[in-house]
Amino acid sequence: GYVTTSPSGSFSGRYVVPLLPPGTYTVRVIVGITSSSNTVNLTIPAPKITLNTTSIYEGGPIGFTGQNFANFTLGYTMNFTINGLTFACTTPPTPPPTLPVPGLYCTHTYSNGTVTGYIIMPVIQPGIYTVYFNSTYSSHSPPPGATSGTNDTLYATASVKMQASYIVVTPSPAPPGAPISVTGYNFYPGTTVNIYVNGSLVASKTVGSNGMFKATDVYTVPSYLTSGVLYIVAEESQSQYIAGTPPNAVGDATATVEIVSLLQVIYEQLTTCCKEVLGNLTSMNATLTAVYNAVQSMSS
Repeated sequence: GYVTTSPSGSFSGRYVVPLLPPGTYTVRVIVGITSSSNTVNLTIPAPKITLNTTSIYEGGPIGFTGQNFANFTLGYTMNFTINGLTFACTTPPTPPPTLPVPGLYCTHTYSNGTVTGYIIMPVIQPGIYTVYFNSTYSSHSPPPGATSGTNDTLYATASVKMQASYIVVTPSPAPPGAPISVTGYNFYPGTTVNIYVNGSLVASKTVGSNGMFKATDVYTVPSYLTSGVLYIVAEESQSQYIAGTPPNAVGDATATVEIVSLLQVIYEQLTTCCKEVLGNLTSMNATLTAVYNAVQSMSS
């Protein structure tokens, strides 16, 4: 750009730094009618992203803070990409919907390239993913400093783990006549999960905002059964909230519960209890022996 110097030879002006990769650049000032010039170094810092958690369930929120991205007040924005899915930065809905919508929600953006907000995770198979945040802009109206092909110039990456859905069934093993309860984890908030026992639908539950549901006494083990296995399935009622196959799946989880006689349950509980008591007695005996030996050593 060009500026006019004052009678004293000084000047001031505003310079919009082009959208360049991070690094140190030389800025030169040349006085037009003389041969004098001056140079300074300008450093463009690398963008960075900070997440408030790196392990999350489907439809769950991840808060983020980005720094050193392009000046948001000039018309730059941000994209978020995971597993080939890209989401543009949008304003959070008010009030928040009961059923979270996957996306990138920017709550505050600043001229210094700082941005805060949260992500609602999409439905993808469990695993560890590299997520990609980049400054971007509309190609129809490029902001100051933008040139063709520079949309991916400023970016940062992070790793996020998508947790598998799973269920815990109690009691397990189960005696004849026992009521069965199912607790689910890492399901999509606000959705309905159907619970099946040996292929029969026994209950439907709504998932909480934390990805959990609790289904109490959904099934009673028939009193005439003294052996066998119960096959428990917890599955999202809508297939768009399911990805993968159990045990490596979201929105779909299974468990097996062995049916045992009541006497066997009591025996196993007593065995566990006795092992703990014997273990405590062994530890006490070792301690008393050490004390006795120490006393004997002192007296001699």
